[in-house]
Amino acid sequence: MKAGHLEYEVHNYMEDVVEEVVQELLAKESDICSCSHCVLDMSAIVLNQISPKYLPTVKEPSQLDDDQFTALLDTVYQSIDKVKKNPRHNERSETQDYQLRNHSEAFVNRVLTEILGTCNDILSDPQYIGRIAAISLNTIQPRYALTTKGESYLRIAELEHQYLPTTMVAVYQAIKAVANENPTVSPEE
Repeated sequence: MKAGHLEYEVHNYMEDVVEEVVQELLAKESDICSCSHCVLDMSAIVLNQISPKYLPTVKEPSQLDDDQFTALLDTVYQSIDKVKKNPRHNERSETQDYQLRNHSEAFVNRVLTEILGTCNDILSDPQYIGRIAAISLNTIQPRYALTTKGESYLRIAELEHQYLPTTMVAVYQAIKAVANENPTVSPEE
């Protein structure tokens, strides 16, 4: 991901966990469509309902505890039922390359890009901006989608009167958290 002139990498570890759990459950259920479109729909539903666990890619992800895993399983089962009752795939689905995307990432990127102009030294190191992005994304509502409707989803989110202020607050709080973790980084210039 790029923000201004810097590149940073963050990843929602829960994407990997959800993908694995969905695949395991689908392997046990033969009456559920497992085309890529349906699987990504199930994953998007789950990821929009659970807390993200974004990490800068340089760090190792932590394991889920039993309660978190049980809650995840319950949410995955609900998404499977929802997609099973109303699959959105068709003949074209298998020829299209669907990708799961959290549109909140693009919005955080926009806010970070704006902030870069005023706080350059805080964000001069990609490890800091990755950490700031991860903290921010962990505190705002995820907005996963896999179709062209995803761009509309992001535009609708932008129109929500609290979306921009909530995102900006999350980013500024993340900057302060990173500054507190790293005394050599000043939160404002």
